[in-house]
Amino acid sequence: WLFDSSDTELPGGFEPDELSENSPAKMVQAFPQDLVLVGRACVLIRGISSRLEAPWSLSRQWAAYAQAAIDRREKAGTVVVETEGARPTLAEVGKRFGFALATLRDWVLGIVVQTVFAILPTRLKEHIMK
Repeated sequence: WLFDSSDTELPGGFEPDELSENSPAKMVQAFPQDLVLVGRACVLIRGISSRLEAPWSLSRQWAAYAQAAIDRREKAGTVVVETEGARPTLAEVGKRFGFALATLRDWVLGIVVQTVFAILPTRLKEHIMK
């Protein structure tokens, strides 16, 4: 919902409008500081894309990077699989938090590299790709 501008209906009677009384944002008690600027940028881009009637979704933009990061973590054996009904230990929670941060780092790095590469002059891009 926050990172996706699709017209998908939200469950539980929530509305996608951030300013609505039925917004899921009203239920959020804490939000990771690392994602605040990403969230703000998404809201701005969603507004622009809505005004230009050009559908855009951060979720779709990041999907390939997210899957690649998850695949790398699975190969490295750093993905924690929760068993049904079991309460995670503090060590498992720490491992998950580390995984989440590493995944976020990989996403951001992928987007930064893609963005920087997109603005490079063509001749420099060709030189880099050799």
